[in-house]
Parts: sequence; C-alpha cells; structure tokens
Amino acid sequence: MTIDELYGKVLADDELKASLTKAAKAGKIEEWVAAHGVEATEGELLTYVRAIATKSGELTDEQLDIS
Repeated sequence: MTIDELYGKVLADDELKASLTKAAKAGKIEEWVAAHGVEATEGELLTYVRAIATKSGELTDEQLDIS
C-alpha cells in the first residue's frame, strides 16, 4: 500500500483517524504506518502531508494531528 492509499483510508475511517492521532501523540507514527502496510519514515509522511496542504492551501484537523 502507498502513503496516498493509506491517507485515503484514514480520511474515510474515523477509527483509523483516532488510532493515527494516538500513534502521533505517542511518537509512533512509523510503527503505525508499518502496521498498516506502508514503509515510510516520519519525515516522508510529513513531506506528504505538507504537499497536500500546499495543493489545498490549508491543513485539515487530521493533517495537523500528525504534522
């Protein structure tokens, strides 16, 4: 699975959003994404989120939780 695919799933699922938020607060984002089939560093994830923010012009609440 890609970061983009996982991001789409997170946006569509409140339970995934909550578990991602919990992982982010615990400093375990890399472990969380790996558990969901994505190999990415926290830096790669932040770069992805920032790229989305640049395209849309603003961050959503969910994006703010992991950046």
